[in-house]
Amino acid sequence: MDTPDYKGLAEVLLETEQKLRDLNLGVSAEVDFQRPGTDYIYRLGFGKRDGEWKLYVVFPDPRDKDETWDLLANCSVEFRLAAAEHLYSLRDALYKEHENRIVDVDSAIGVYENFLETLED
Repeated sequence: MDTPDYKGLAEVLLETEQKLRDLNLGVSAEVDFQRPGTDYIYRLGFGKRDGEWKLYVVFPDPRDKDETWDLLANCSVEFRLAAAEHLYSLRDALYKEHENRIVDVDSAIGVYENFLETLED
């Protein structure tokens, strides 16, 4: 009888995190997702957590209090399975955020350069 390859799932999750880090985008992003059979909306994210770039899940608080989060690698298999379906959306959100950051940085450089010109004799 075959058994689920939980070790393989954990390994590919860590490899996915590393590949996302290797993109070196320098931005965070999150996408909404649901686990089958629940009404809650969770968020799958990639960003800096505890000083490292990691995949994480944001959990809603049904009492409308502060949300909590945990690293995806620490979440149950059910969360890992549900999150896997949203990796492409997360990747696209990261690229979009990166493109927006380029525009914002270029704009700020222009403002600084214009300001510097006003200080010249």
